[in-house]
Amino acid sequence: MSGEIVCSFVELDVLGVALRLDVRQFPFSIPHFAVEVEERLRLGQVAQDELIARGLIRRDDFAPEFVQALNVYARGRVAIAMRGVADQEQHLALAVIDDHAGVLAVQEGEALRFELNRHGFETGFGFRPAPVGVAGVESSTRLRTRPGSGSPDASAGGRCCTSLPIP
Repeated sequence: MSGEIVCSFVELDVLGVALRLDVRQFPFSIPHFAVEVEERLRLGQVAQDELIARGLIRRDDFAPEFVQALNVYARGRVAIAMRGVADQEQHLALAVIDDHAGVLAVQEGEALRFELNRHGFETGFGFRPAPVGVAGVESSTRLRTRPGSGSPDASAGGRCCTSLPIP
């Protein structure tokens, strides 16, 4: 499996119930699908078949890296959300980290693409800088840690927060 995992909103709805995770994280708007029991069972079977075909379910169990990515996304201890517009297109992303890994979730239509980085916060999981001008960001934004501290340090390079002008 590559470092990227793509899940449709329907799959995330089913996975949230199966893994007891809150998959509805800001800034995304993931709807609830199917209220009726029969329809939920049907969607669950379709989602399971898709996940098996993509290698995310192996031998009747979820792939460990898949579960780790979803757990960090839903339960991570530090999160940075991005919601912006570039070229009249809305862009939504969420970067989440815990002590062991980081996940970048990016919305692509009615799905989320997850990128798992197992190096995590303690070893300097880096968020990609935003290009100048995208969504009004004036400079690159990076979150770094002080060597050995594990805590954010804005002076380590870049600004942790950027104030945006209000039109």
